[in-house]
Amino acid sequence: MKFRKKILASSVTAVLSTGISGCFHDNGSSDSVGSSGSDEKTLSSSTITLTNDNIYLLASGFPGTYIGNGDAADGDTTNDDAMTLVVEPGTLILGNEQEALMITRGSKIQAKGTATDPIVMTSKKQFDNWVAGGDGTSGRGEWAGFALMGYAKTNECGNPCDVEAEGNIGAYGGINDADNSGTIEYVVVRHAGNDIDGLGNELNGFTLFGVGSGTTINHIQVHKGYDDGIEHFGSSDFMDHIVLTGNADDSFDWGQGYTGGAQFIVVKKADDDADRAIEADNDKKNPEATPVSKPILANMTLMGPSNPGTEATGSDGILLRRGTGAHIYNTIITGFPDACIDIDGEATLQEAGTLSDNTDGNLEIHNSLVHCPAKEDFESGDSDIAASDIQTWFNSDADNMTGMAPMLASNGQPTSNSPVLKSSSFAINGASLGTGFVDTDYVGAFGPNGSNWTEGWTVYLNGNTTVWEPAAGGTLNGASPASDGTCPEGTTFVKAIDLPAAVGGGQMDLCQLQRRYDASDIK
Repeated sequence: MKFRKKILASSVTAVLSTGISGCFHDNGSSDSVGSSGSDEKTLSSSTITLTNDNIYLLASGFPGTYIGNGDAADGDTTNDDAMTLVVEPGTLILGNEQEALMITRGSKIQAKGTATDPIVMTSKKQFDNWVAGGDGTSGRGEWAGFALMGYAKTNECGNPCDVEAEGNIGAYGGINDADNSGTIEYVVVRHAGNDIDGLGNELNGFTLFGVGSGTTINHIQVHKGYDDGIEHFGSSDFMDHIVLTGNADDSFDWGQGYTGGAQFIVVKKADDDADRAIEADNDKKNPEATPVSKPILANMTLMGPSNPGTEATGSDGILLRRGTGAHIYNTIITGFPDACIDIDGEATLQEAGTLSDNTDGNLEIHNSLVHCPAKEDFESGDSDIAASDIQTWFNSDADNMTGMAPMLASNGQPTSNSPVLKSSSFAINGASLGTGFVDTDYVGAFGPNGSNWTEGWTVYLNGNTTVWEPAAGGTLNGASPASDGTCPEGTTFVKAIDLPAAVGGGQMDLCQLQRRYDASDIK
């Protein structure tokens, strides 16, 4: 799967002379430059660096841009080209429909944004509207999303382990749960998650296929996606400080033997289109497939839509099904129009062990609060697992709470009289949960001191509507953005773009990535 096609220099010149408006059709596809994924460039090393003095466009059309060639289903890790994509703080990456950014097995991404200069990945449609004077609002599914493809285990592995990824973008999986796909910090993914191949195969805002525990992931927001916010297929990674807002399908989804962990998650469902906060599976065809999904999750604040009076705008807070396990601590589930918690399937119930003992199985919940008065706290509409059994399981921990509102601000922070701040029994020892977890003595994603770790770098949750701002430091060194007609090694100059006055004006160069970067690109 190399997707290689050369472009004649005369064709590139003809297209560039038309400017950016001539380069992209109304349906989000592109002509000569985009159809090949840009003029192929050679590299002097195995590293591609996206500097923050430019704006970047993914290779045009399905499936977008690949880093490395580890998606090939050849069962041979020695064939992988170890490429590295470096993304500077404050960098903006744009995509059109059916275009994704994919880091394949054996390669890495080093995307280290900051609280003041987050990296933003969004649709070109949203960006164009904003540059033209729009307010920056946009729809869902306007580009395909961001995906990591690693060598961690999945319960769908064969021998060799080459599992076809959702969206038909290539193969993932292996036997190395410590695999390292790089570092992703302070990254905002917006308006992603569409039908990438036209056959109903949808990527998510951020999809993790067999991603290992060597990967560093923190301070990530997925906003207004068409499909799930974050979905794990297998994987053993740990992530923390995650914000999932306005996503139409599930916010945090897993299956196929997900054994990782997460701490500090905020979910806010949209009023116009929403599904579950968490949808949890082991395996649909074989609920007892190994490895069994059993992640550890702590300090989550899961909020339903502002108007939970109708199931048209959402469903359950957490759905546990198809044989999954889960270890859940210090979590708030509130405001969902169907139920706070639903457990489906005998295989899932077996993971809970004895229902009256919330500590003897691989499905447990502790120090948590549920409050879904629009209908019920525990799902009663299913024929397989009775609401009374779910309630018995939940109530077997005396520190779990029902019948009281969590009293949260709209961004999920507890008010001063919130019941989640009233007990000393909420303490958890982070080290006892696993690598990456920290000690807390409160329920939910926010502590009692009023500090807000989502402030400044996220959108929507705290009222911030900015699409993106040029980096204040790094390559720009605080100077006003200016176009010089040059792009980083391995990318192609498309056009200089005038920035809106709302972010200080100036110009930046639009640079297009090619379809794939692998060893054949290196001089």
